[in-house]
Amino acid sequence: YDIMVIIEGTYMKKKYYLSIIIVFLILFIIIGGFSFAYFTASVAGNNLANQNVITTGNMSLILNDGPFVSGSNFLPGSSITKSFSVKNSGTMDTNYDIYLSEIINTFADKNDLVYTITSSDGGCETTTPKVVFAKSDENSKLVKSCSISKNQTHSYTLTIEFINDNSNQDDNKGRKFSAKLSINEFKEGDYSPLDLMINNPDLVNYSKIDGANNYRFVGVDANNYVSFNDYDAGWRVVGIFDGYVKLVQITHRDIMSMFDSGVTSLDWDNSPGLNSVQNIINSDYSDLIDNHAWCSGSTSSTPDYQSECLSTTTKNVGILTLNDMNVASDWFFKYYEQNAPVWTFTGDSSQNTKAWIYTTNKAPYSNSASSAAAYYPAVYLKNDVKVRGSGTVEDPYVFYRGERQDYTYASIDSLKNKMSDYSSIDGEGIYRFTGDTVNDNYVTFNNERATYRIVGLFGNNIKLVRLKEYLTSENALMNSSRRAFGSTSDFSTSSVKNYLDSLDVNNNDLVINYDFGVGSGSDSSSATYSQMRTDTINTKVGLIDLYDAQQGGWIKKYSYVTGYSWSITKNDDNVVVYGGNAIRSLAPSNGFHANPTVYLSKDIKVRGKGTKAEPYVFVSTKENINDINDKIVANMSDYSSIDSDNIYRFVGDNPNNYVKLSDNSLWRIISVKNGQVKIAKSEGIGARQWNSTSSNDWAGSSLASYLNSSSFTYYNNSLLANGNYCIGKIPNLSNLSYSSVCGSTWSGKVGIADVYEISQANWLRDTIGNAWSWTITAHSTDLTAAYISRSSGIDADGVVDSVGVIPVMYLKTNLRVNGEGTIDNPYIFSE
Repeated sequence: YDIMVIIEGTYMKKKYYLSIIIVFLILFIIIGGFSFAYFTASVAGNNLANQNVITTGNMSLILNDGPFVSGSNFLPGSSITKSFSVKNSGTMDTNYDIYLSEIINTFADKNDLVYTITSSDGGCETTTPKVVFAKSDENSKLVKSCSISKNQTHSYTLTIEFINDNSNQDDNKGRKFSAKLSINEFKEGDYSPLDLMINNPDLVNYSKIDGANNYRFVGVDANNYVSFNDYDAGWRVVGIFDGYVKLVQITHRDIMSMFDSGVTSLDWDNSPGLNSVQNIINSDYSDLIDNHAWCSGSTSSTPDYQSECLSTTTKNVGILTLNDMNVASDWFFKYYEQNAPVWTFTGDSSQNTKAWIYTTNKAPYSNSASSAAAYYPAVYLKNDVKVRGSGTVEDPYVFYRGERQDYTYASIDSLKNKMSDYSSIDGEGIYRFTGDTVNDNYVTFNNERATYRIVGLFGNNIKLVRLKEYLTSENALMNSSRRAFGSTSDFSTSSVKNYLDSLDVNNNDLVINYDFGVGSGSDSSSATYSQMRTDTINTKVGLIDLYDAQQGGWIKKYSYVTGYSWSITKNDDNVVVYGGNAIRSLAPSNGFHANPTVYLSKDIKVRGKGTKAEPYVFVSTKENINDINDKIVANMSDYSSIDSDNIYRFVGDNPNNYVKLSDNSLWRIISVKNGQVKIAKSEGIGARQWNSTSSNDWAGSSLASYLNSSSFTYYNNSLLANGNYCIGKIPNLSNLSYSSVCGSTWSGKVGIADVYEISQANWLRDTIGNAWSWTITAHSTDLTAAYISRSSGIDADGVVDSVGVIPVMYLKTNLRVNGEGTIDNPYIFSE
């Protein structure tokens, strides 16, 4: 049966059994000393509209009160109910189960949360309260094998209650319960390949071109990665050919000949090369492989699918055809690991002892089948395989038959036994990968396979460095990635830092701001950890320091080809560099590599072995880490094309952008930039001077000092972080633009809105009302004046005057969020 289900923004397609899901979420936070909770559930059915009936096969789930349910003030003694019906529209009697799956129950006292399920018309009931299940298993059923006659409907009410036992129940503050309510058998991820992959935009229906029921992956960055044969994302899906999935291994294999010298014809059935590799598939995967008829005909250099398939050869393991390579060459060669041409399964129709070879410049040529070329194995999977995953590097497709097997994740602590304990040396509880040869610290990260490597574990935060190795054939690419450090050896003002700040890894949800050590050191003497941290800079992306390079010999010798790379450590006017198994100090005007280095959130888990073939993959253990994008950014206007900066804004007269902080104060979201939320208070805090002296330099103003001191109430909020405020001065408003106002920036936690922000958001000007309120934008010709705003427009006024103040603040990144942004149900952020 074919249905589509939307669960809080997640798209899924194709369940083989009736699968109707309701998501319950109970989240407790502390507000003013009282417990408060928000409960939400949502379901949508066969289309994206908010329909009340979801039908599959002969069974229907009927939502009596629409797809959404919500409540608040979920205190001990409170309860939430959800009404629904199950209808059998078939011609036979049957049975069904109602059960909870994917349960997350972090209640300290599990007995405090109970459920009842009742029916008014013959359904199966549990009227005596039962403790809600602690986990999902075969016993987590609310209703077991309930019989239902043909054309009969059972109406249900599910009640979840937080019991008030008249004792101190504060141990349940901050706890959470979530689950999915399912009807009948539900097997998540039990998809056929086409069912799952058809939604991948890189999969193209080639039926009209090939004249067969074929789908192909095309493009430069196709998300067609596969975990297979002990290679995590080391294989890729070529396409689906008449129901059979074809895979190719993209990790380096052998250079070999297909036939012996003196070959007189291309008898692929007896090819010594092909026959020698028929056993490369491990026994754990052999059950997935189809002994398939491969297209092995001889053609011209521009074959079509039909001409290649005039002849076939039956094998377990084969290679791609010339037609395959023509279609897949863009993604195949983007990460190609060697300079050798690649064998194809297609012979040269004009010379019966030659086969077509595909070159790295994406051009075929005919070559003797007894000569050597690169061999990249391919396989067809059986046509009854199932698949899970999304095809990305970090979440590759995984094929299976029988019961689904999920990845096994471990805590970050599990990595410690592979590292040297430097706690006694560094005094910081730090673990490092040390030594000159380390082969088990590779990481798939930021959509790059096995290019990042683990430096160590620093107070539960993993430190990664991107060490991109280049082949001799990639000298031009290697040279283009080199850059000067800057005009001085100071990292904080260097052009290298500007480059690192521009990288998309800054937007990765797992990357956190961290205090990188920028202490000085000498290439001729041993450094210490504390020496590197005599001075620090807080940033998301930095560089390796001198001590890292000294303790991890593998860092400085990772490639003799790439030459030197910049460290973050200065040596007087020079900068320490590493590479070629050496460490030196050189002038910042030189051009070397800048290898991005990041720290990851402590809220992560890991899978994999750390090898190039099976690198580590990190995922977040935080629930809803992407909610800011899913719940907020999706409702904003993308100003990237206007402002040339990755900014989303709430515009218009009265958008749903309300935020409630822990003191119950109400704020509104101005913008989101690279995942960081900027908010303005929904009302002023009274009148104050912009500056106590006649100077309109914001950084030294009395208002900036007041707002960023502990005496200002909101400065102490734990959710706040530094952000960059636009403080460019302008002569007038005639050519107002983002670039004119943001020509200069100031970093701080609390500020006020700039005139450009106000010009883009009517609601922000209306927040100010008829009263005048300061902006952070100063006058460029009258150095004693700054701009003020009110509902009627923007004017300038002397900075020593007392005018109303609307505080503006930046929140930390990677926060979770609940709520809908309305004034009655505002967004609530938490760590």
